[in-house]
This record gives sequence, C-alpha cells and structure tokens, in this order.
Amino acid sequence: MVAKKKVAVIKTVTKKKAVTKKAAVKKKAVVKKTATKKKAVTKKVAVKKTAKKKVAKKKSVPITYNKAQTINALAKSTELSKVDAEKILNAWSDFVIASLKNGDAVMLKGFGTFITRNQSARKINHPGTGEIVDVPAKRVPILKISKSFKESVK
Repeated sequence: MVAKKKVAVIKTVTKKKAVTKKAAVKKKAVVKKTATKKKAVTKKVAVKKTAKKKVAKKKSVPITYNKAQTINALAKSTELSKVDAEKILNAWSDFVIASLKNGDAVMLKGFGTFITRNQSARKINHPGTGEIVDVPAKRVPILKISKSFKESVK
C-alpha cells in the first residue's frame, strides 16, 4: 500500500506542474495539497506573492522661507542690519503693488516681469454648498520668469 501512495503522489505532482499559473491560483485546494506534500512548491508560491508587493517612495518636501527668514538671509548677504533689510523688502513689495495697481509692469532684468492680467467673469461651483456662484471680472497679478533665470535654476 505504501508503494501505491508514492506512485499516486508522484503522478499528481507532475500533473500539477503542467497546470498554468492562473489555473493554480483558481484551484487553491490543489495548491494546498501539493504544498503539504512538497515544500519546494510552497516556496515558489510565496516568492510570487512577495514579488507583487509595491514599495512606496518617499517624497521630498521643499524648503520654504517665510518673511523673517528672507530678511535674515538678505541682511547676511548684504551685510546690512535686519531693520534695514526689512525696510528694503517692504519698500520693494510696496513699489511693485503700487505699480501693478496703476496698470504698469515692473521688469527686473535677469529675474522676471510683474504684470496684471484681466480675468473675465465666470460662474463657479461653490465647494461647500454646491451652489453656482457668479465671480466678477478682476485683475490678477502675474510673474513672468525670465529665460536666464529659468536656465540658471536648471
């Protein structure tokens, strides 16, 4: 009787090797039976399952500077006091805002051009309530970066 069982086991294993992967996955019971009889079969199945797992990539977060950090960097690079650096930064931003309100463009060679664009009136969906809301026409500030600045960043 022992010899008959060995012959039967060998026949089932050879038949199951010929079965395609999809059929083996569908017949979980058949795979379990062969796994208990032969350890090599269980290792192959386990390797296939681990190969399908995906590893999540870590995303890098860019460093952003707030106004105080920008003032500190400006003061350090120009060897001015922090108070003077803050006055320069505030005067520059006030100048750009006043020029754009008048409809003028401010061009800083090697950096870019500050301009305004007219945005037409449109209807939008309010995300909180779902109502359709009319948005009036307005002027929007735009910064067009110069080519030399773009190339230096690359």
